[in-house]
Amino acid sequence: MEKSSDGTEPKEIKAYIYMKYENMLQVLARRSLKVRSIDECNDPYEFMPAGAEGKALQEIYELGFICFSSLYNSGAMWGHYGDKHKGVCLEFTFPLISSSPYKDGNGFQYHILDIPVDMKEFSFSPVRDAVTNRWLLLDMIYRKERAQFGLALAGSGSGGVCDIDKAYVTKDPAWSYEQERRIVLPLYRGKEFVSCFHKYLTGIILGIKCRKDAESVKKIVELFREDGDGPIQVYKAQYSEETFDVLVPGIDKATGNP
Repeated sequence: MEKSSDGTEPKEIKAYIYMKYENMLQVLARRSLKVRSIDECNDPYEFMPAGAEGKALQEIYELGFICFSSLYNSGAMWGHYGDKHKGVCLEFTFPLISSSPYKDGNGFQYHILDIPVDMKEFSFSPVRDAVTNRWLLLDMIYRKERAQFGLALAGSGSGGVCDIDKAYVTKDPAWSYEQERRIVLPLYRGKEFVSCFHKYLTGIILGIKCRKDAESVKKIVELFREDGDGPIQVYKAQYSEETFDVLVPGIDKATGNP
């Protein structure tokens, strides 16, 4: 995690989810995010350790995850997950305790969010920081070899201990364009949506080809707002005149992107 211009550690971290416009309306109405199961993913190797027993081990995981990206302006991500640029990208701003490298992750990091885990909400413990009982946002590791089974990525952080199975966070480099970050949590019937991250939704980016305008979407957002909710900004993506980038006035300036 890069330090801010004054040399201090950042106190928040951004994460983005691309989706269809109609799914965004459901997120606002439900005030929750969907937990994806392994079967719903487009990568058959999700959570699959290396070895002959890899498939059998994959099937015993009772875990799901919420997938984010560190990017909001990826044309490929908009095309693949943002309904061919007709959809939206949701911006989440999570309070951050610290970011630390995996011990043997070749520069990849995990992030301890300043969001407590309510253990009463889950049938068994989510993947969390054991010392602070806070949620973890995990950077994916991209490499050709699948990970061996075992809790092998113990981070040092600020004295915390969080053993993470490499199979949770290792994907083929072909997926690296996603720049994925994920939260791993229990998956069980009747708990396909979780509400603990909704209040950190801070922005909605409308795709280049989205037929909705920012002002009308702002009015829709207000319909679902409740007391205590923070502001949600609405942005409109634009074409670049010279590159293949997706430009988002308002966000680009804040992040320092061209």
